[in-house]
Amino acid sequence: MLTFAADAAGLGITLATMWITLTSAWQREKQATNLLKQGRDFLDQRVKEQARKLAQSEAKYRTLLEQLPVVVYQEEADDERQHARHERNSFVS
Repeated sequence: MLTFAADAAGLGITLATMWITLTSAWQREKQATNLLKQGRDFLDQRVKEQARKLAQSEAKYRTLLEQLPVVVYQEEADDERQHARHERNSFVS
């Protein structure tokens, strides 16, 4: 009977050790998940800020081009027209 009690005690210690190990691993996983969420939120915010700045820059560029009283276009090396703005006014017949 003493042998059984010693085996049961050993099993109890083993189960307690496993529980502590699993709890510790779960806490580390939870911390890692929280850090990943914080990183994702930070990057999402940065993307939104950069998209807003890009939209403002494009609007400024578009306004500048729309107010010019001349024909403006951009051509790439393959002769494909990327942007064109044709002002129809008294300067162009």
